[in-house]
Amino acid sequence: MTSGRGRRAGAAVRLVSAVLCFGSLGLIWVLVRRPGAGGRRRTWSRIVAGTFVVLQVVGAAITVSTAVRPPVLCHTRVFPDGRVQPEPQLQDVSPPRIWGVARDVVNAPATGLGLLASRAAGMSQCAGPPLTVTFWEPTRPSGGGSTIGSAFVAWMPAGYDSSSVLPGASGHAHATDRRQLDAPYIRYGPNISGTRSGESELARHESRHSDQWAVGTLIGGPLTFPLAYYADSAFFPGSRNHFERAAGLADGNYSEPPDNRPTPIPGAVPVTAVVVALVLRRQLRSLRRTHTESTSHLERQLDRRAPHRRGQTVAQAGGGWTAAW
Repeated sequence: MTSGRGRRAGAAVRLVSAVLCFGSLGLIWVLVRRPGAGGRRRTWSRIVAGTFVVLQVVGAAITVSTAVRPPVLCHTRVFPDGRVQPEPQLQDVSPPRIWGVARDVVNAPATGLGLLASRAAGMSQCAGPPLTVTFWEPTRPSGGGSTIGSAFVAWMPAGYDSSSVLPGASGHAHATDRRQLDAPYIRYGPNISGTRSGESELARHESRHSDQWAVGTLIGGPLTFPLAYYADSAFFPGSRNHFERAAGLADGNYSEPPDNRPTPIPGAVPVTAVVVALVLRRQLRSLRRTHTESTSHLERQLDRRAPHRRGQTVAQAGGGWTAAW
């Protein structure tokens, strides 16, 4: 009974780990996979999966902690005498409530890890809507950033040109309003855009990226969207990127490209070819090993059921069996 419970517990742990790491694809893999991985290979798989699951649990815990004690609202006015005056919240930038809650739950591990990395880098936080935002304190204004789960990390300094990373990219709404420290108040937040309409557009754009992250997580785990995004950027950089186009180029302050033809960044084609070759080589080796094991298993079954090969004449003599050609 104990052994049966142990097997069921192990199966449950593998199922949960696969879903957390690889989403729906992980669930399908657990349900259809055939056992038989080697001991060393299984050990390394468990170590990697266990580490990944622990990181997700830590990230989810940080997200819950932030939700329980939310930071100051973004764009709150902080006066020299200590007075705090929140600005009206941005309207029509959040998704429908049910989907918004579901999205935040699915993105919770990635969101928490993004917040943790931001804190380690010395960034401050403010609450959206629609996302939690991390940014540099003045006098280091933010010029753009990236969505991680349901958090927007405004890591780009003002004036940063993202084309140095992805040729053809125009960045996320470069700052146009450089508020001075001698202003009557400090506007708490990244202040990427100097207008409320610009902030609304950027919020909608990044909220759509958060939607994309959640959908990718449900399909293939939390790494699906960032991997797909940068794989797409290798051949469709900047405003040609399909995820950026789906999020709204105008809202993200991207200029409309003259066309949507692939323009691979240097090295993208050979690197992709090498990765595909390595994956195919591994799959071919796995298929060859599976074929060999299946053939050996079939031969053993045939030997047990018919110990004498075709062409032999079997006769009983003296209480035993003899074979003759």
